[in-house]
Amino acid sequence: MRSTLLALAITLLVACGDDDAPAPMPDAGSTTRVDSGPPPSGCGGRATPCSALNEATCAMQGGCALEGTTCGGEATSCGSLATRTTCESQQGCRWL
Repeated sequence: MRSTLLALAITLLVACGDDDAPAPMPDAGSTTRVDSGPPPSGCGGRATPCSALNEATCAMQGGCALEGTTCGGEATSCGSLATRTTCESQQGCRWL
């Protein structure tokens, strides 16, 4: 009887586990394969400020416009450009 109760107690302890214990480590011989896929892509860099552009290039920079003979506005940030084409057309930006 005593051995039966002891076996039952051990079974309950093993089944319940210790919720505060860290997760068990995988066997030293096992490997976990993680397929990370291709690296994320997007537009990076720092858009050239409108004030640094001349009359000929001002209108080509997203967010910029000629104000008389001066280029004004705020250049569209590289991170907000979602396609390779729009990214590469924005001076200072590059597709990652």
